[in-house]
Amino acid sequence: MRKTICLAILICATRLSAQVDCSSYNYRPAPFVERVTGAEEHIWGVHQFDGSISASCTYNGGTGPCNVDATVSPTATMQETGDVFGFCHKDGTNTASQQASATNGLPATAQGAVAGEVRTCLFCGCTAHVGITFPINFTFDPDNIWRHGQSKLMTCAGRTGVPAPPPPYPRPPVPAAAVATVVHLLTARVQL
Repeated sequence: MRKTICLAILICATRLSAQVDCSSYNYRPAPFVERVTGAEEHIWGVHQFDGSISASCTYNGGTGPCNVDATVSPTATMQETGDVFGFCHKDGTNTASQQASATNGLPATAQGAVAGEVRTCLFCGCTAHVGITFPINFTFDPDNIWRHGQSKLMTCAGRTGVPAPPPPYPRPPVPAAAVATVVHLLTARVQL
């Protein structure tokens, strides 16, 4: 009886220790980075847009089921180099992010976006207006001479915290010596 109880406690303790802590699923992929240029109305040089969207999945909840926070962090910059024809260029950028969370082992999807534009302005007397709304929609000034927008999704998988059971192991091969012994015994019985 005591051996059975000890064996049951050992089996339960082994199963509890096999659970994975939710934070071990945390994930941060390499950021999405882009550089886009245009030379509209330039004698030499370019307008240059640099955008980046970093993302991560952060899991918590002990040993499960796991809760997850999906986050994105967009950044955007714009610069002008060189000389332009006629009037000056005004540029503008915008970033937007939509974070997401899920509980009880369900997945979550976050979204991020970056955008920029360039306008030609008389006596440099204008500004550039770039808008971003969700679901992803970019709005630019109607008289822009260059524009760019990009968005990315980050989906974090749902996690239970309990690893999948290992695949069944194949039976170990029977050693050749044991096979020879069995064959020898069978042969000996047939001769009698």
